[in-house]
Amino acid sequence: MSKILKLIMNEIKLQIFNEEDLGDKTILAIYPGRFQPMGRHHKAAYDWLAKKFGKENTYVVTSDKTDRQRSPLNFAEKKKIINRHGIKNVAKVRSPYFPTELLQKFDPEKTVIVYMIGEKDAGRLSGYKRLMSYNKTTAIPYKDITNPYAYYVYAPHVSFDIPGFGEMSGTNIRKSLGDREAKLSELQSRFKDIMGWFDAGIFNTVINKMNERRGQVKEDVQDWFRFFSNMTQEQGQLFFNILKKEYGDTKDLLPILQKFIKGETLTSQEKKAFQTQMKDTFKLMGLGTIAAIPIPGTMLLIPVIVQLAKKFNVDLLPEVKEETKLESLPVVKREFWDKVFEEVLNEEKLITEGGVAGHMTHPFEDMGLTFGDMKEMFRLGLSGEISVKGDPTEKLDGQNLFVTFKDGKLYSARNKGDIKSGGMDYKSIKTKFSGRGEIEKAFTYAFRDLEKAIQSLSPKQQEKIFKGGKNWMNLEVMYPGSANVINYDGAYIVFHGSSSYNDEGIKVKDYPEYARILAGMIEQVNANTQKTFSIAKPKKLTIGRVQDFEERLGYYLNKITNLQNKMRCTDQDTLGMWHQRWWEKYINKNVKELGGKIDKTTLEGLVKRWAFYDKSFALNIKNIPDQNVLEWAKNLDKTEVSLQMKKNIEPFESLVLQFGAEILQNVSDVMSLNPEKTSEKIKKDVEDAIKTLSSSKDINDLKVLDTQLKRINAAGGIEKVAPLEGIVFNFNGKTYKLTGAFAPINQILGYFKFK
Repeated sequence: MSKILKLIMNEIKLQIFNEEDLGDKTILAIYPGRFQPMGRHHKAAYDWLAKKFGKENTYVVTSDKTDRQRSPLNFAEKKKIINRHGIKNVAKVRSPYFPTELLQKFDPEKTVIVYMIGEKDAGRLSGYKRLMSYNKTTAIPYKDITNPYAYYVYAPHVSFDIPGFGEMSGTNIRKSLGDREAKLSELQSRFKDIMGWFDAGIFNTVINKMNERRGQVKEDVQDWFRFFSNMTQEQGQLFFNILKKEYGDTKDLLPILQKFIKGETLTSQEKKAFQTQMKDTFKLMGLGTIAAIPIPGTMLLIPVIVQLAKKFNVDLLPEVKEETKLESLPVVKREFWDKVFEEVLNEEKLITEGGVAGHMTHPFEDMGLTFGDMKEMFRLGLSGEISVKGDPTEKLDGQNLFVTFKDGKLYSARNKGDIKSGGMDYKSIKTKFSGRGEIEKAFTYAFRDLEKAIQSLSPKQQEKIFKGGKNWMNLEVMYPGSANVINYDGAYIVFHGSSSYNDEGIKVKDYPEYARILAGMIEQVNANTQKTFSIAKPKKLTIGRVQDFEERLGYYLNKITNLQNKMRCTDQDTLGMWHQRWWEKYINKNVKELGGKIDKTTLEGLVKRWAFYDKSFALNIKNIPDQNVLEWAKNLDKTEVSLQMKKNIEPFESLVLQFGAEILQNVSDVMSLNPEKTSEKIKKDVEDAIKTLSSSKDINDLKVLDTQLKRINAAGGIEKVAPLEGIVFNFNGKTYKLTGAFAPINQILGYFKFK
């Protein structure tokens, strides 16, 4: 159909259905919808309704609800667009299909309400008990606002096309204006075609909301990699096994992977299925904040997820021919993916707690920790001796950054690739975080202030710390606007320590003492207080002796001894030995019940596979000749191993969380300027989140809440909340962390924020 013919038909539709005078009754014509955003197809439908009942009686109603994907615009932004279309009567309501805020402004005995809806939206008015099709023969006022009489008319189908995206609709508008690959001039042209007019201010608002991560796919990818690199072995096993268990045996995931590795193109529905499965798995684990990160380029993400799963000994792929090579598949379409894939496949990690900066483990995660060492660690912590022997510092809840200084300028890095390339200057980091609100301010303001402070030092001082760009200082940025859980009541840059790197971006040597030295140099020249940030050295914590020390130590030693006795472990045995013996006992018991037999080699192979995630031992008839035992092992491997390992770790985790919470109660001189206020705010936020999630009808919400509440209770309950994320300390040449109740609290707040 030609454009001219469509325009003629649309105009004819606007001219028909003129109404007769309704006497002393007022028609209130309501056009409900999300309008994300209102396009000219909406405007044409409005014009039809206004001609039918009069502009003064016709209202557009919409809510202020937003979400990143389907409803990016708030009410004020939508109203500005609707007004620009020439529509003045716009009302903000909680529910567009039951707009009580608007109805209560009109006389219930003299006002007849008529909704205009699309035929596919008829079900949205199903809650009305007195709903009738409007036909001019009756005009009953709505009478009762809680159970009103209401009429409806169907909106005319007005058809406009968006070239390359199909018929104009809210979804297709968002797709066309959210196209990251389109040039700005192309987006301007599309916007004008969609709206029928152009307004620079409104255009910028819409593009910022619908295309806010334009050109930042790499940042999305790095956020995902940063999370995966931070996973412990247990977390990785849990995540990928949930992914496989929940979806691997359904009709969704494996066929998608099978199709992908054959080099076939995925449909939009298949891409969406993969994305949904990933996000649902994160939510099952209570990782709402990660689920909120946009999933970049699904076709390109699949091989990365598969590779990462292999690192945790989980094979997500269905069986394929051996000659198929994942790395050679033709999926890399942008230059930066070459670098991203290279980093993943070479097992390089981003600069995070689990990356170049070095991973800090909870004591219960260290399978090489002996029970004797654990007892000594608890003694040092409870006695306060850890203040001297462990050199404890506060684990900060901010944004991590690496910086160096050369040729009179500061350069920053967020990953190993940045270090290898020499880092980003101010202009580059501003571009990198452009459009990301408070995060952009945190990094750019910190960069500006730190560069000015270091420029205040003498060339000799600059050279001593940074060695002409070879040394990189690891630091934390705390900015109130980008605060996570802990509110530091101020903007701070805190140095952790320095490391030297070679030309390949590989760390050569650590200089932890440089953190205090650099902070001291800056303070000496009175440059430690800048426009936005205060610059500080790592604050060594003082940890006091707990009250009733002997009693509390006895309590924990008794708990540890009870765990030892369950698997007959001595003080010289490791936590890994405990898990090994548990699985040996479990396997022998089940094989005996099956009436089967198992030799030493097979037993060792199964223990390695299930206790230590070593899947080099295959579950096949060659390794396990007994068919009954083989079927039992396959079923267990598929459905119960990950859950059982989590159960095995739980008593150790609970003990360490409780210990950590008690230690954190005795920490003094924390970064928070008002510790008591910070603790109370965290408690209130958690209580609000718990209240909301506990009333949810979503079973996943309740599962997440139950899991994390158990962990909080294990740490001593909500009253054990401390005004810091945790402490970092050294013990026997290793770096450990204690976070107490912070970890489960962070999970609940992150999940609640996502919901």
